[in-house]
Amino acid sequence: MRRIRKSKGGKHVALATVACLVSVTVLGGCGGGGGGGGTPGETKTNPTDGAELIWIPAGTFTMGEVTGYSDEQPVHQQTVSGFWLYRKEVTNAQYGQFMQATGHEAPYYWNDSTLNGAQQPAVGVNWFDAKAYAEWAGSRLPTEAE
Repeated sequence: MRRIRKSKGGKHVALATVACLVSVTVLGGCGGGGGGGGTPGETKTNPTDGAELIWIPAGTFTMGEVTGYSDEQPVHQQTVSGFWLYRKEVTNAQYGQFMQATGHEAPYYWNDSTLNGAQQPAVGVNWFDAKAYAEWAGSRLPTEAE
């Protein structure tokens, strides 16, 4: 997985998946990662926002970077439990449902015609916005290892 950094000024992050991130990476199922296990590649639908989730099986991988930044070291083996992950980024249409249901304010680029198509990834959100969306959807944001 690639490392995702904050944009200029550290103000805006995309809601996504790290496959999904972007836009917001969201883990699915009751409490994220919860909602019961699955089989590799199995999919299901989040009843709150209609997102498709895919089961990511448990595994161990090498985490870190020998020549990277200091916060990417030391290189070590990391094991993660299986979890449900949004298969695609959270779209503007889904984020709009969230704003309508909760009264949450619009993200920074909401009115930018080059970025606000209904099926485009929601962008211009910060970590708190992404966390609020994930909680509304009955999920959570992934850990760094996930």
